[in-house]
Order: sequence, then C-alpha cells, then structure tokens
Amino acid sequence: MQLITPPKPIRTAWGSLAAWWLAYIINPGFHAVAVMLLLMIPILLLDRNIAPAKKQPLTNETDDENGDTIQENSA
Repeated sequence: MQLITPPKPIRTAWGSLAAWWLAYIINPGFHAVAVMLLLMIPILLLDRNIAPAKKQPLTNETDDENGDTIQENSA
C-alpha cells in the first residue's frame, strides 16, 4: 500500500483561485470552498516542515482464513 501524500501548498492555492473563479460563474457557495482551501495552506506547511517524522503506510492486519480485520481492544 502506498503512502498518501497531501497536495503541495501551491496546488492548494491554485485550487482556491479556481474555486473563487467558479463562484462567480456557477454558484456563490464556491467562495466558502476557496476560503477553506486557503486556510488549509498553513496546516500543510506545518505538517511538511515541522513534523518530518517517518510515516508508515496504513495497513490492515487481516485474518488469513476469512478476511476479518483484527483490531486491538483499546478500552
């Protein structure tokens, strides 16, 4: 399973500008999408630069016999 990589901040900025432009053409609700994308850029920067811990891919341990997912009891 591959690691999921978040988009780079410049791609998020372009997406925000596209949503702002679509707000004038299609629906004003895209203004909210544009603002949320812009507010997400600092989070992406912090995640990329401040917390460079090695991330392991998410895997589900499955039982070989019937495919049930094994989960730990956290209670």
